[in-house]
Amino acid sequence: MKIVNVAEMVAMEKATDAAGFSYDQMMAEAGAALADTVLAEAPARSLVLFLIGPGNNGGDGLVACARLQEAGVKAIPYIWKRKSAQDPLVAAVSDVEWAENDPDHERLRALLAECGVLVDALLGTGNTRALSGSLAELLGVVHQVLAERRRWQPRRFDPTRPSSRPELLVVACDCPSGLFCDTGQLDPLALPADITVTFALPKRGHFLQPGASACGRLVIADINIDRGLAPEDAPDLLTPYEIASLLPERPPAAHKGTFGRALIVAGSANFPGAAIIASIAAYRVGAGLVHLAAPALVGEIAASVAPEPVHTILPSDMGALTEEALPLLESLLPGHKALLVGPGIGRDPRTVELVEALLTGK
Repeated sequence: MKIVNVAEMVAMEKATDAAGFSYDQMMAEAGAALADTVLAEAPARSLVLFLIGPGNNGGDGLVACARLQEAGVKAIPYIWKRKSAQDPLVAAVSDVEWAENDPDHERLRALLAECGVLVDALLGTGNTRALSGSLAELLGVVHQVLAERRRWQPRRFDPTRPSSRPELLVVACDCPSGLFCDTGQLDPLALPADITVTFALPKRGHFLQPGASACGRLVIADINIDRGLAPEDAPDLLTPYEIASLLPERPPAAHKGTFGRALIVAGSANFPGAAIIASIAAYRVGAGLVHLAAPALVGEIAASVAPEPVHTILPSDMGALTEEALPLLESLLPGHKALLVGPGIGRDPRTVELVEALLTGK
């Protein structure tokens, strides 16, 4: 999967429209994906408040709001600077609140105090200006109310732990408003999200700091844009699925000897944990059998934490490997296809001599 900049994404959308899948159809797909994410993540019976801006990002939000209302969810669009005349997207939603009719933001405060989900659909990936004027005032109110609500909720949303689900979930449409998607620059008034739903392909700003920290969990939604339209020289994003496709197949009749043996020389009195982490990591990347060779102190600790590896105790002095371990290591090498030397072995001069002798054969 490619990572694109804003201009490349615009070109892909233009090519998709020229091929017969219109901008309106892409917006319908984007809004549906946003609505589906909110439905999957929102606390039951929560009010969903949409902050709607004037551009296509706001259009995506209106489509999502309409779908949620059709599904029976209490969803309210709070619209900032969007022309209502003959706008079919606005006509498709009910319970509309207009920022221009709320100069003191009292209605906004009340909705923010009540909602369980806040959807940021104010500004999209094309924004490159600092937040100012009435939008800065609006977001200032949002930050104030959110800070009051989260005062007793120090933990951020962890989607792997249902018990950590916040009382208020913030979902960004394509990107948090105030994130510059080509650079990762983040406006001080940008609204950090727990989840960001982006479309077709991720943008560079989703991964560049400080903006990346404001995106929360990134959901990449398919909106029927051919990902092959991305430039070949665009950076690649390795997903778990793509990494898995690079690994060899594991036949049903396989056993631990089928997938190779790894020898790990690691650990010292000061750093026993490095040997344990390296051993577990070797199994996780697919090694069939892992052999940990370490000082006695490290081996005893490692065996109690990671019993899967084969353990060999190497000669050591005060928890540091010495050159006396070389003959034993040389005898182990022929039975292994991979050798890892170094995690946590320290910088004792005797250990340095051992490593040099092992790697040079001298």
